[in-house]
Amino acid sequence: EKFCTNFKDTIETNKQITEWKVIKEDPQDLILYFAFEMGGFFTERDAYCQMKWYHKDNGEFVIILQTLTDPALYPVRKDKVRMEMFKCSMAKD
Repeated sequence: EKFCTNFKDTIETNKQITEWKVIKEDPQDLILYFAFEMGGFFTERDAYCQMKWYHKDNGEFVIILQTLTDPALYPVRKDKVRMEMFKCSMAKD
């Protein structure tokens, strides 16, 4: 649970983030949209993603961060490049 909170706190304090919104937040699921500046001549980027947290019986946990592809809530915009991501991590308490 703390990992999702820390991730959200990182987004809140990042000066490159120009826009962000939490769509869903509970202890094991975080869905958010954020846009950020790359600086220089780079086009602004955005991401619509979900972070899920799974506890295992042996004290390990798995975190999956992935792009959401349903553009109904946040459609791809012409002034931004939509980032796609997938990351899976496993750790132990």
